[in-house]
Amino acid sequence: MAFYDYIKFINFKNNTNNVLNKTLNGKTYVTNFGNSYWSFDIKTVPITRTTWHSDFFDFYDTETTAKNTTFLLPVLNDAAGTVSGTVSVLDDSSTAPEYSVSVGETKIPVSGGSGTLLAGDLIKFSNHSKVYMLSEDTNLDTIITNYNNKVKEIKSKLETVKKKINMFDVVKYIVSEEGVKSYIVKQILHVFNQKLAYYLKKMDSNCICIFNEYFEEQIINEKNKLCSYFNFSGAERKNIDLACLFAFMDIRRLQGDVTFNFSIYDELFDSSLDERGVDLVTSILRERVEKYKECVYVISHRKESVKAATGEVIYLEKSNGITRRVKYTEIDKD
Repeated sequence: MAFYDYIKFINFKNNTNNVLNKTLNGKTYVTNFGNSYWSFDIKTVPITRTTWHSDFFDFYDTETTAKNTTFLLPVLNDAAGTVSGTVSVLDDSSTAPEYSVSVGETKIPVSGGSGTLLAGDLIKFSNHSKVYMLSEDTNLDTIITNYNNKVKEIKSKLETVKKKINMFDVVKYIVSEEGVKSYIVKQILHVFNQKLAYYLKKMDSNCICIFNEYFEEQIINEKNKLCSYFNFSGAERKNIDLACLFAFMDIRRLQGDVTFNFSIYDELFDSSLDERGVDLVTSILRERVEKYKECVYVISHRKESVKAATGEVIYLEKSNGITRRVKYTEIDKD
C-alpha cells in the first residue's frame, strides 16, 4: 500500500509572518518579515512502526523539499480514550477461548479497569518492554460484561455436565455387579441357600455350600473348615453340582411366570455316583415328580441304571453308525 492509503485527513495552515498595524485615521498596514511557510497535520489510521518508516519517510524524501519537519507521534500516557483502574491480561482459555496470549496474536483477553481505549492509543504492560497500538476502539466495560456473561454461561454448562455425570454414575452403579443385579440376587439369595442346603442334606453330603450376592461360594466341610471346591472328591463335587442344579430349578419355578414339567438329564448316573448315590438322586427325582408333576427322562450308558426307572424304559443301540430302538429282551440276552 502507498502512504496515501493510510491518510484519514490533512489540515493545512498558512504560517505567514505578517504584522497588522492601524493608523489613527483607520488605515491598515501589513508588514511581512519573511520566512513564511505552510504547515499541515496528517492523521492516519493505526499503522505499524515498520510501515511508518518505510512508507512515510520514502514519501517525505521524494516529495518534499522542506528543511525542518516536526513529527508528533502518539506517546504513552496521552491516550485519546479514558481508562481507569488496573487492566490485566487474562490468561484463561476457558473464559476467552477466541483469544490467545501466544506470541504473534493480534487480540488478547483482559480484565479489570473501566472506560474506553481508542484506535491509535498506545499501551504497555508492566512486565513487558514492548509498546502496542490499538487498531480499533475498545470498551473495557463491555469486555468485562461479556466475559462475566461467558463465565456464567460456562458455569451453567458445567453444572449441566456435572448433572449428566452424576446421572451416568447412577446408571453405571445400577448396571454394575453391586447394582440392580446384586439387589435382585439378595432378595432370592436366602431362599436359594435354603434350597441348596436341603438338597445337599438329601444327598447325604458331608458339606454345606453358601453363595453371596456376587455368587462367590463358601464351602464348609463336616469339620467346620472352609474348603475349596477342588478339595472334595469327584462324588462329593457331583453332589454339590446336582444340589445347585435342583436349587436353581426351584428358584426358576418360583420367579418365572412360566413353568415346565418335562426334564431330561443326560448321563446323570454315569460318573462319580456309586449305587447309594444313584439311589439318593433317584429319590430326589421321584420327589420332584410327585411335587411338581414332572416328567423325567434320564439318559444313561450304564445298564444297571435301569433299576432306578419307575416307568417306561427306552433302549437305544448304535450299530454301523445307525441308532435304533431295541427290545429289553435283546439286551437281557447280552
